[in-house]
Amino acid sequence: AEGVSKDAKMAVGWSVKNRVLAGRAQEWGLGYHGVILKDGSYDSFKKEERLKKLIDPLNTDDKKVKEAWYDSYRIAKVIVKGEIQDPTDGATNFYSTPIEHIPSWATSDRETKTIGNLHFYKL
Repeated sequence: AEGVSKDAKMAVGWSVKNRVLAGRAQEWGLGYHGVILKDGSYDSFKKEERLKKLIDPLNTDDKKVKEAWYDSYRIAKVIVKGEIQDPTDGATNFYSTPIEHIPSWATSDRETKTIGNLHFYKL
């Protein structure tokens, strides 16, 4: 969740955890690692320039970038440990705007929360 607020990062992290908790391994993968790396699940793994950052995120001299990664790690830790509540009301999917085409699963009856430019849905 590069370049978004702490609240938005927490919501993205919770969408991952909600997929793990849903146990729909065929659809979303199994466990945190499986869910995060499931083919086609997250745009971060589709774009070459972002993928390079994800392979070795702390291999930079940019202190601002390093602090953003450490912040993300701290958020992930409290989510996994269950130390913070789910701000998404069970969302398993999200997209960010602007976007060319809104996903077909993004229907009003499934929408749970909007945080900044991120729109969350429970499928």
